[in-house]
Amino acid sequence: MTRFGIGLPQVFAGEAIDPGAIRAIARRAEALGFADGWVQESLLSRSPALDGLELLSHVAAVTDRIGLGISVVVLPRHDPVVLAKRMATVDRLSGGRLIAGVGVGAPRASYGPAAGGGTTAERFEEVHGLLEALWRGERVVHRGVRWWADDVAVAPVPLQRPRPPVWFGARSPAALRRAARLGDGWMGAGSSTLEDFARQRATVLAALDAAGRDPAAFTISKRVYIRVDDDARRARQRRDAYLDGLYGPGWPPREVAVAGPAERCAEALDELVAAGAQHLALTPMFDDAEQVEALAALAGLGAR
Repeated sequence: MTRFGIGLPQVFAGEAIDPGAIRAIARRAEALGFADGWVQESLLSRSPALDGLELLSHVAAVTDRIGLGISVVVLPRHDPVVLAKRMATVDRLSGGRLIAGVGVGAPRASYGPAAGGGTTAERFEEVHGLLEALWRGERVVHRGVRWWADDVAVAPVPLQRPRPPVWFGARSPAALRRAARLGDGWMGAGSSTLEDFARQRATVLAALDAAGRDPAAFTISKRVYIRVDDDARRARQRRDAYLDGLYGPGWPPREVAVAGPAERCAEALDELVAAGAQHLALTPMFDDAEQVEALAALAGLGAR
């Protein structure tokens, strides 16, 4: 059975940030039965966007059941001890509801410490390994390509044991194989097409098989930028404005987002499920309060 998540409000025009609207939509999404609410890291967002982990901490205080996901945290940018502490705090405050999405990031928009060796992949695996050790409650002694630690621990550790689920964001074959080797799930990018998703999923499944891992214990997810709108022309205009604001003009292809009447949107989601998506993170393009209702109806959810 397909599970449905919902993108939480995170991007606001100028200074017009309404915390009350965020709380209301998070509560409504929980009441409607969405499995989880999703944010993005947003450090290098082209549009004004709230910090993802801070937003999840805010939402944790006004909800009880809905999972809280962030995808993706670009690990090579982060101090692993600080990140382990922040994520453990969100997991504790939420009663064990964090889903930690991680990735290597996009080379077109990145930053990090000027000093330090290793490839991006090596730095990613170093931070990932340190997170895992710190979340287990270990006292860490480490000398790596960028980080060192002498008898370092984080407390409290996450409530979820042995750690929160870790879903990887990945596109390249090497990153997809890494997701299958180290992760609990993989989320296809919102900027990827149906064909991209199907091809990447095949790589993940082959890597799971090669690693001797049970695919039933690994979640295949896809972020979907979506707008349900009976006016198809208006839906396309809002879609284009949203993608331009998020990524910049000209990329990704417009067809990565789903926009139009409910019937067309349902067909697009059915195609993703047929291609192997077990979980869909439906991310509204504008008008979040209206769209959470439309998307719940599309997913067959209802208030509890």
